[in-house]
Amino acid sequence: MTSLTFRAEDHTYWLGEQRLPSVTEILDGLGFISPFSKNEERAHVGRLVHQMLALYEAGELDEDNLDPQLAVYLGRWKKMRHHAIPQHIEQPMYHADYGFAGTPDLVATTGKVILIVDFKTGGTTAWHGLQIGGYALLSGASQGILAYVGDPPRLINVDLAREKRTFLACVTVWRRKFT
Repeated sequence: MTSLTFRAEDHTYWLGEQRLPSVTEILDGLGFISPFSKNEERAHVGRLVHQMLALYEAGELDEDNLDPQLAVYLGRWKKMRHHAIPQHIEQPMYHADYGFAGTPDLVATTGKVILIVDFKTGGTTAWHGLQIGGYALLSGASQGILAYVGDPPRLINVDLAREKRTFLACVTVWRRKFT
C-alpha cells in the first residue's frame, strides 16, 4: 500500500508519485478564498495558534513559557473544548476514492461520535464550512465544529451533510477546470 507524504516546503501531498490536490487548494482554485484570508501576517498568527493548540492537545505544550498573546487563544480554546478526546492532531490524510488530501486540525471523539474541529483565529467566512466538509470526508467525521478562538470566541456547528456534498461538487469542478 502506498503511503501519503506531505511536503511542507511547498505544501503538497503525494501518494507515491501522484500529486493530490489539497482541500484548501481546491477551494482557492475555485475562488472561494479571498485575498484578505491570505494576509501573511494573519496567516503567521494562525499557524502559531495551530501549532500551539496541536501541542496542547498532544500534551506537549509548555504553558509556563507561552507567549502571552498566544496564551489568550489557548485560554479561549480551553473554555470551549468540553469532553472531546483527540484522535488525530494535524495528521495529513487522503481520500482514496475522491483523490484529494488535507490536514485537519483536530479529529476527536465524543462518545461514539467522530468530531472534526477546525481552529480559526479570524472572522467567519463562507468557505470555512466547505473546508470542514472536505476534512470530514477525509476523517469519516459525523459532526463538525468550527472553533473560532479569536475575539469573540465561539463554536459553530456545521451542517456536515450539506458541506460534504458541496465540497464534492467543488472537487468535480476543480478537476474539470485544472486536470
